[in-house]
Amino acid sequence: MNYPAIVSPEGRQTVITFPDLPECQAIASVNDNFLKVAQDTLVNYLKTLLQKHEEPPHPSEKIKIRGTATALIVPLPDELARALEDRWATTAD
Repeated sequence: MNYPAIVSPEGRQTVITFPDLPECQAIASVNDNFLKVAQDTLVNYLKTLLQKHEEPPHPSEKIKIRGTATALIVPLPDELARALEDRWATTAD
């Protein structure tokens, strides 16, 4: 399972946002591995939602990119993906 992210240069830093999770953002420097920063941030955010018994949104299949931003596909660890699928299955009933 993957969540899309938007990578936007902002001066000397890069902002990584998740269209499906507006409250989830990361700041990276030029030397950082954007995918690792994005994945660490996303995993921690989703785990927190699950611990609070909240239902995270499903990942979008398409996103809009504007200006100098680029898309980044952020994979989830299998264990977390299964936990999300279980949560969605129990709330779908």
